[in-house]
Amino acid sequence: MKRASLAIIISVVFSCFSFVQTYAQSGGKLVVENPVFDFGTVTEGTIIQHNFQIENKGSGVLTISRVLAQCGCTASNVTKNEIATGEKGEIKVVFDTSNFKGDVEKTVTVYSSDPEKQITTLSLKGKIQAGVVITPERLMFGEVSPGSPISKSFTIETKEGSKIQILGAKSFSRYVDISEQKASANRKEFLVQLGSDLPVEEFRARVAVEVQGADGKMRSIDIPIFASVKGLVRFNPPVLSLGILEGKGLIQRKVKVLFSGNGQGVLKSINVSNSAVKARESRDERSGDIFLDVEVDPNKVTNDIKAAINVVLLDAEGKEASASLNVYGIMPPK
Repeated sequence: MKRASLAIIISVVFSCFSFVQTYAQSGGKLVVENPVFDFGTVTEGTIIQHNFQIENKGSGVLTISRVLAQCGCTASNVTKNEIATGEKGEIKVVFDTSNFKGDVEKTVTVYSSDPEKQITTLSLKGKIQAGVVITPERLMFGEVSPGSPISKSFTIETKEGSKIQILGAKSFSRYVDISEQKASANRKEFLVQLGSDLPVEEFRARVAVEVQGADGKMRSIDIPIFASVKGLVRFNPPVLSLGILEGKGLIQRKVKVLFSGNGQGVLKSINVSNSAVKARESRDERSGDIFLDVEVDPNKVTNDIKAAINVVLLDAEGKEASASLNVYGIMPPK
C-alpha cells in the first residue's frame, strides 16, 4: 500500500514538472536587443527619442500587457501587443531633459506574458548639461550703508540646442528693483538695485528669472542676494565689553565713532541708559575723527552692567543719523 502511494506521489510530481516545463517551452520569450540606451552628453531641454528593439524568441505568442515609464519619460506601447514566434517589435521612448541636470538614468518597465520573466526593465542614461548659465549665480553686495542706492548686474545665457526661452525677471522684495539692460536671442543682462532705505541688518532677498522649457512649461530660477547693511553711524569696537569690574577706580575706554553719511558728521547728542556710565565726545585734531570717552564708576554699580550709549549725529545737510553702543560689565563675586 505504501509503495502504491509513493508511486502515485512521484507520478504527480513528474506530471507537474512536465506541465511547467511544457508551459515554459510553449510560451513567448521576450528578448531585448539592447536594454540600456546611453544617449551621451546633451544640453538641458533636448528631447531624447529612442526605439527599443524587441523580439519573441519563444515557441508561443508573446503578449505585452503594459509599458510604464518613469517620471520624465513617455513611452508608447509596443508596435503591437501580441507578437508571434520569431516576430520583432519596437517600444518607442521619449525623454524631455528639461529641468534635469547631471548624470541621469530613467527606466521603462515592460510587463509581458513571458513565463520566465514577466517584468523587463529598459533604461536610458546619460549626462545633461545646464541649459542656462547665470553669471554670477548669486549677488554678494558685502557691507553697504543705507542712504544711497547700490547695484550689481548678472547675465543669463541659454546654451545652443537647449530650446529654453528667457522670458523675464522679477523681484520679491520692496527693497530690490530689477530691470533688463541688454538682450539678444540667447542672452540677457539684468541690473539689480538695492533701495536707499534698506533696514540695518543682515539683508537677504532674491530675484527670479522666468524661463520656458521645450515642453512649453514655465519655471523660475532664483538668484539669491546677500548684503550686510551697516548704519551710517558705527563704532569701533562695535560692542564695549569691560569684563569683570575689579577695584574701585574709574574704568576708562575710548571708542571711535564711524560716520559714512554726507560730510564728516557733527555730534548732536549723547544719552546713556545707566547712571554708572558716562560718555563724552572727543576729536582727533589732525584727522577730525570722533571718539567717545567712556567712563564707568564701579562704586555706582550694584549689578552687572548692560548699558546703551545712544549717539545722534548730523550730516552736512542737517539730517540726523543715530546708533547705540552696547556696554557690558560683570560684577565680581562677593
